[in-house]
Amino acid sequence: ERLGVEGDILVNILTTRTIGSPTGSIIHMPRSAPAAIDNRDGIAKRIYGNLFAWIVHKINVGLGILHSQEEKEEEGTRRSSSSSSSSSSRRTFVGILDIFGFEVFKTNGFEQLCINYANEKLQQHFVEHFFKLELGVYKSEGLDIKRISYCDNQMCIDLVEKRPNGLFPMLEDEGNMPGGSEQGYVQKLRAAHKRHPNYVPARAAAELKFTVKHYAKPVVYSVDGFIAKNFNKFEDTVVKLFVNSGLSLLSMIFEPLPPKTPGKSAPGGGVSATSPLSSSSTTPRAAAAAVRERKTSFAKSFVNNNNFSRSGRRTRWDLDVV
Repeated sequence: ERLGVEGDILVNILTTRTIGSPTGSIIHMPRSAPAAIDNRDGIAKRIYGNLFAWIVHKINVGLGILHSQEEKEEEGTRRSSSSSSSSSSRRTFVGILDIFGFEVFKTNGFEQLCINYANEKLQQHFVEHFFKLELGVYKSEGLDIKRISYCDNQMCIDLVEKRPNGLFPMLEDEGNMPGGSEQGYVQKLRAAHKRHPNYVPARAAAELKFTVKHYAKPVVYSVDGFIAKNFNKFEDTVVKLFVNSGLSLLSMIFEPLPPKTPGKSAPGGGVSATSPLSSSSTTPRAAAAAVRERKTSFAKSFVNNNNFSRSGRRTRWDLDVV
């Protein structure tokens, strides 16, 4: 009811999958309980992602950074009659990037690797801004900088993102391979990075874990679920269901229909495969590139991490920072 769709249809989508046979017939196959749970979680993530993108778009339109669809059509008409509108359509903005904390838990999974990779990219920008550029200025002024050292985390970033053997590219490749598995992924990582200074394989070859030596501290990652979490295969039947939802907001955020990925569709059961690692606009790399292209100012937290109690409550303000 809350999604504005028929419950029986949604349950059927969650618990069964539709496959097109070479003869053109449609086959309905039941999902296992874990597969149905993954499907449910994937749908929830897509709703959240679409809603978040819609909210950001509405905020940008409200601030005048972006135009609404109606304004775009009107501006297109004006541009056809006047070449001067291109300069007046430029927008400036102030962006605020909240650097989320480095995460180390008892069990660290795909989410923690993505978050810690983002922190590595932002740490690199911080280092480049404060050390590499500033030290270059000091050197040009003839100051003694021999005793100043800093941690360059480029090797760790390359371990995660660089093709062809980075952690993320190899995960993409394993997910695209028929029969790809976390076990195969870990074995290939072990072979590719056995001499890498920032990579430590698990002691047992069959153990689905590896350690990355980040700039903050080493983190042990469990790869269980890596492939499923990265590849969220989303059936077009779900999109069509939500587009026709009685809830206008849900219908709005699922329009227009996403294009089908070549090679991933079949008669009666089209599938759109998306990956947070391959998305060009939402990756940590894209965020870091956007930061690097603009003038950056840093604001230190008013409350130092050392000023929190074990319960997470603030104990005192850092007056030197305020």
